[in-house]
Amino acid sequence: MHDEVMAVEEKCDRRIELLTKSMKKCRKRARVDKIEDNDDEWVSSVLLHTEKTRVQVRFSYCRDYSMAVKRFVNTATLVILVNSIKRVFHK
Repeated sequence: MHDEVMAVEEKCDRRIELLTKSMKKCRKRARVDKIEDNDDEWVSSVLLHTEKTRVQVRFSYCRDYSMAVKRFVNTATLVILVNSIKRVFHK
């Protein structure tokens, strides 16, 4: 009976030791990940700023082109209207 108790205690001690080692490894990984995450956040904020600037520039180009197209359509519509009026009155 005493040998069985000793064997169970040894198994428990071994399991506790393995669990402790795995916990230490997990904690080390988490700390390293946090440090990398801080770097990633810094890089991400720089990339975010760059992308926001790029989007603002492209938006202004799109707005300018949209206004130019509207002016062109209005001018083209006006020209078509004037030509059709000329045809009606010159017949």
